[in-house]
Amino acid sequence: MVLNFIKLQRETIKKVVDLSKSFDGIEAIFIMGSHAKDEESSFSDIDIGLVFSDPERQQREEIFNKVADLYPSLCVLWLYDKNGLFLYQNGVRLDLDFLTQKDLKDWGLSKVKIVYDPHNKYRDRVKKTDNKHSSAPKPKWRDEDGSIVDWFFWMFRQAYCYIRRGETNEKRSFNKFYSAQTSLSSIREKLLEMKIYINGKHDYMTVIDKDFAKQIALTFTDLNPNSMTKATKKLFELFVITAKQYCEKTNKEFPENKVLVMHKLFDEFDNAG
Repeated sequence: MVLNFIKLQRETIKKVVDLSKSFDGIEAIFIMGSHAKDEESSFSDIDIGLVFSDPERQQREEIFNKVADLYPSLCVLWLYDKNGLFLYQNGVRLDLDFLTQKDLKDWGLSKVKIVYDPHNKYRDRVKKTDNKHSSAPKPKWRDEDGSIVDWFFWMFRQAYCYIRRGETNEKRSFNKFYSAQTSLSSIREKLLEMKIYINGKHDYMTVIDKDFAKQIALTFTDLNPNSMTKATKKLFELFVITAKQYCEKTNKEFPENKVLVMHKLFDEFDNAG
């Protein structure tokens, strides 16, 4: 039997909404994520927010337990005194937020679907923010710590030498290769932040720059040192292109001379014993 996961997700949403509405302490319910945008797939999570009328959320525990019992579960978690996480044996994954009015005080309720708001306290807030694009901030970085562009040179040297060290020392090879992959992951993350900032607003990377996303994808490799060194050099190429755009947007000078030095170091590390 093939499960219709989308149908199952929608049935779960209805059950959670109907159950929650039956408690007088709930004054609003909204859906977030792909279900709010009618873009759900068989692999989507369910994200629902419950707004309590009282700061103590007195009916929280009872609602939590009833939601946990909707289906047999694989795991049920309670995080940060706010997030109920439910993974059911039927494959449905539900993230249920237990919120107060104070939690929503400074939140614009962008890209959500209100499904219960009997006193119309929240609908207008959604209308005011639905059409706003989420602007992209600068990459996470403290300018007082130096140049974010310089940080990349540090990380590329680190990743490359971890690979070479792992290649020449069998005992340490796994740990060094693993550390190299961690470094490359950090580089990718910052490059993506840069690219989004250059774009000016948040969006899927394949929408922002499909070719860039494709090139980044090629840098995910196994722990083979040859594959990893090629991936590092490919990431460096992407860094040079992206960092130039970033420097242009931020009115900073791009350090062309450092790129030449880095290429020279790659060659020297390749030839080192």
